[in-house]
Amino acid sequence: MNKGIKNFFPGKMKLKNKFVSNKTTIVALLLSPTGILIALLILFPMGYAFFISLHKVNLVGGEFDFVLIGLKNYAYMLDDPRFLPTLVQSIQFTVLRVIVSIFLGMAVAMVLNEASMASRILKYLFLIPWALSFVMNGLMWSWMYNAEYGVINEILTQLNIIASNHSWLGTRETVLGAVVVADAWKSIPFVALVILAGLKSISEEQYEASKVDGASLLQRFFRITLPNLRPVILVTLVIQTMWSLKTFATVWVTTKGGPNDASMLLNIYAYQQSFMFYNFGYGAAVAFVVTILILLITIAYITLLQIDD
Repeated sequence: MNKGIKNFFPGKMKLKNKFVSNKTTIVALLLSPTGILIALLILFPMGYAFFISLHKVNLVGGEFDFVLIGLKNYAYMLDDPRFLPTLVQSIQFTVLRVIVSIFLGMAVAMVLNEASMASRILKYLFLIPWALSFVMNGLMWSWMYNAEYGVINEILTQLNIIASNHSWLGTRETVLGAVVVADAWKSIPFVALVILAGLKSISEEQYEASKVDGASLLQRFFRITLPNLRPVILVTLVIQTMWSLKTFATVWVTTKGGPNDASMLLNIYAYQQSFMFYNFGYGAAVAFVVTILILLITIAYITLLQIDD
């Protein structure tokens, strides 16, 4: 019967197919600028970085000479005495920075979500870290951490937490934690804004019903707030992880990876290899490892949190 209907209205079927075809063409044309930008700004640089990582690049007479060596740059990472410690430190830095930014950002968002005097004051102040540039943020924290006149030592000595001034950026045991706090501080406003948007989307009826059932504050947080924030937390985790693995300016301004590589991260190491030691192929290989790490961690987040469309 359907075949008979199609034969009875052949003109309408052709018109419909033509309309669908035209609509698909229009959508493709509208999306093409975005596709071109993604190709130029993301895919091409990634492909070119991988291409460089497969070569030994020599600077001869002001020109680059590419010598194909395959995966030797990646194989050398296993024998490089600086690479594996740097990889471990980068993972430690990422985990600590994500934890600090997520927990403090969520705390700020919870305060801002309440109609109180503190929330009204905070909403004007908490965006200041986000407004600062990464370089300015690094300079500010390097002054605050200064062993002689830094405000951190002044506060801690006045509170009798430490007996004398401490070199936070010059001591191997404290430098990584110091740069984690400095870099995470700038991201807290972004995390707070994203989580605050998620909090505003939760229906008040759920909280009112739980109060009637006698649920405590912690029970409402773990059974209503967190489950509703799972998609928001996933997005925040992915973004913060990418930013943590890509951290460069704050660490470079404060420590340059020192002392004795105690705060060396993969991006700092890739920069050193490429632009200080002129080992462009190996530097590109190290940078490409960062891309692989971001991809693997993003997949792990999605799998563990089981976020469905």
